Amino acid sequence: MMENETRMKKIAFDPSTIWCKLSELRLCMLIMEHKPVGEERSVKMISMFQGLNKIRDDEHPSVKLFLSEEKKIDFDEQRAKLVSGRAP
Repeated sequence: MMENETRMKKIAFDPSTIWCKLSELRLCMLIMEHKPVGEERSVKMISMFQGLNKIRDDEHPSVKLFLSEEKKIDFDEQRAKLVSGRAP
């Protein structure tokens, strides 16, 4: 019985060490955007998973919060190109 309890303690995860506040905020933003319920919930959950790994050019400018300073500049330049119609 003791061995099993020890094993369970090793398996248990501390959410504060896995998710940072920015990751949690990003997940909440994606849940609000995709609303993964109903018949297409699996497709929407895949979109959310992909959204955790990358930021699209057409997203709201508030997502810059998740980018490094260098990537923020790239994001602004790309959005300016999209607005002016110069992006591929």
